[in-house]
Amino acid sequence: MSTWLLWRLLKFLGLVAFAGGVLGLRRVPARADRLVLAYGAVFPGFVGTWLGGWMLMKATDKAPHEPWILLSMALSAVALHLAFLASHKAAVRDLTHGLALGALLGAVAVMVLRAQPLGVLAGISAGCLVAGLALVGVKGRRDLVCTEADRGVALRGFAVVAWAEGLSFVVLMFVAMPLRLLADIDLDGDTAGLGWLHGVLFLAYVQALSSAGGLLGWSTRDRVLGFVAGLLPFGTFVFERWVARRAA
Repeated sequence: MSTWLLWRLLKFLGLVAFAGGVLGLRRVPARADRLVLAYGAVFPGFVGTWLGGWMLMKATDKAPHEPWILLSMALSAVALHLAFLASHKAAVRDLTHGLALGALLGAVAVMVLRAQPLGVLAGISAGCLVAGLALVGVKGRRDLVCTEADRGVALRGFAVVAWAEGLSFVVLMFVAMPLRLLADIDLDGDTAGLGWLHGVLFLAYVQALSSAGGLLGWSTRDRVLGFVAGLLPFGTFVFERWVARRAA
């Protein structure tokens, strides 16, 4: 199997996991189960989609600033944010879930249509957002009581994202860069794939930091410390252990 087919398969599987997680958020009423979907399907699906898309773009010599690429990335990032909101907050779950589904539909539509005028792609994206709301429907819903099970899943899910981001940073800083500078060896074949993967994981880490922090009652200072930790090698490891010990 060629490298191109492998990256295409990764992108396809990522989209399947992403879409499956978003769709599943509607069908599970328990917040703990929604959190499992967010961290177990939406998060890896988002990372796989973005990494596969980047490597396909490099393999086909496409420019990352093409309008359809930027728009599909923006829509999928919005879908990630709204899916995490739908998993954490019961009061706005229907609204955010409908918009998340619409944003994901819009991203897929833009990826399929590609070379169309930006106005056409934007109009289709807006239509997908409305379609997502129509498919889900919006109903009034009160906040659920945050249980210990909810907090436990949120904390473990955040730990997974934090360690994935931290490991990518360590590999990039202490393995890939020294090999490139000292031995002229590119682990990613000069595609900047490792740097891109770290960037995607950092984006997901910031989302998890915001979502989990809101559910677990972290202060603004805690979240700022968590953000700064994401900028430092080994920082997310230390921050995750600190919040875990405090929760215990």
